[in-house]
Amino acid sequence: MQTAPKRTVRHSKRYLARRRRRMLGIALALLALAAALLIILLPRGGKPDTADESPLPASASAAQTPAPESAPSPSPTLPAQKFLPVINSGGTDKKQIAITVDDLNEVSNLNQIMDIARANGAKLTLFPIGNVIQSKPALKAALRNAHSWGFEIENHTWTHSDLFNMTDERMAQEVWYQQMAVNEALGVEYDPHFMRMHGGLGETCGRSHQYLIQLGTYKGVVNWSWSGSGSSIEEIESHTRNGSILLFHAKDSDLQKLQAFIPWAVSQGYELVTLNEMFGYEPNATRPLTYDPASKEPPAPLPYEYTDYVLLGKKPNIRLYAVKLLQEKLAELGYFSADVVCDGDYGSITKAAVKLFQLAGGLKADGLAGTETQTLLFSDSAPRNPYAAVTPAPKK
Repeated sequence: MQTAPKRTVRHSKRYLARRRRRMLGIALALLALAAALLIILLPRGGKPDTADESPLPASASAAQTPAPESAPSPSPTLPAQKFLPVINSGGTDKKQIAITVDDLNEVSNLNQIMDIARANGAKLTLFPIGNVIQSKPALKAALRNAHSWGFEIENHTWTHSDLFNMTDERMAQEVWYQQMAVNEALGVEYDPHFMRMHGGLGETCGRSHQYLIQLGTYKGVVNWSWSGSGSSIEEIESHTRNGSILLFHAKDSDLQKLQAFIPWAVSQGYELVTLNEMFGYEPNATRPLTYDPASKEPPAPLPYEYTDYVLLGKKPNIRLYAVKLLQEKLAELGYFSADVVCDGDYGSITKAAVKLFQLAGGLKADGLAGTETQTLLFSDSAPRNPYAAVTPAPKK
C-alpha cells in the first residue's frame, strides 16, 4: 500500500490516532472481502487426483519377495546427491542428434520406424510404457529386437501417469513396475539410465529424483529439445541442430514424418545416436535374471524430507510433490474449501490461497511461495485463515 504524501500541517495526536484506526478498519474490510471472494470461488476449483486409480499389476498387493543379490536394493541412508540432471538437449558441438520414441502403443509402426533407422545407420532411444509392454506380446518381441540391434530402452512409467501427486508407495510402483516389464520382455535384468516423466511434468520433483537416485542406475531425467509429434516435417528440420533430442511416438503420422526425416538428417551429416552415446555413457548394463519380474516388489522409498525450499508457482516448479505438501498445509490452516483436491499442481486456486495466507502473515502477497512464505507456513506460528471456519482437510 502506498504511503500518504507528507503534509505541512501538524496534526494532533488524537487526530492521528483516529486516522490510524480508520486505515486499519479499511485494511481489515478489504481482507474480509478478499476472503469472502475466495470462499465463493474455491469450491469450483481443484481437479480430481485420478492417478491413484490407475490399474496396477496383480503383484502390487502381494508380500514382498526377498531380493536376490543381483537385484537393486535401497541404500540404508538418504543419498548425498539430491537431484539428477534434467536434460533438454545434448549440449554438444558434435553433429549428433537423438531420436526418442515414446509410449510404443502401435507396434507395427514401431517395427517400421526401427527398420528405417537400421537402414540409415541410426540408433533410437525407446521410452515404452510399462503396462503397454505387459499387454502386448508383439511389443516384447520388438523390444528384444531393439536391444539386440543396440537401441536403448528407458523408463516412461508404468501407466503413463504423473508421479508428483502420488503416494510414496504408488510413485515407487510406477517407476519399478516399468523396469520389471522391460526385464521380463528382454529376459535379463536391465539397468535403465534415464526417466522421462509423463508429458515432461514434474521433472524437477525432488521426491521422484530421490527415489531414482536410490535405485542406483539412473543418470538423468530427460525431456526434449523439440517435439516432432506436434510439428510438420519442415518445422522439425528447421529446429534440428547439434545435440537435439527429438520426441516422436509410434503413431501413423509420426511414422510418415520419420520416413522422411531420418534419411534427411543423415544426408545433412547428422549421426543419429542413443542418449547413452550422446552423453558418453556405457550401454545399459544387463545381468542374468534370477527372479520373477512379475512378482518382484519395489524397494520402499526412503523418507523424503522437504527442507530446502524452492520457489513454488513459477516454471519449472509448478507441478511437484512439494506443491502437494504446501497445499495440504494450506488446507489444514483453512485456506482451502473442503472439496478442493491437493493435487500437486500450482494453479489459480493455490495461488489465491497463498495470497490470502501471505496477507494474514504480513508478507508480500504475490501468490508465489518462496522461502519466506514456506518458512512461515510450515512453522508452528503459521496463522490460520481468520475468516474461514475449521473444515476437514481436502481429499488426497
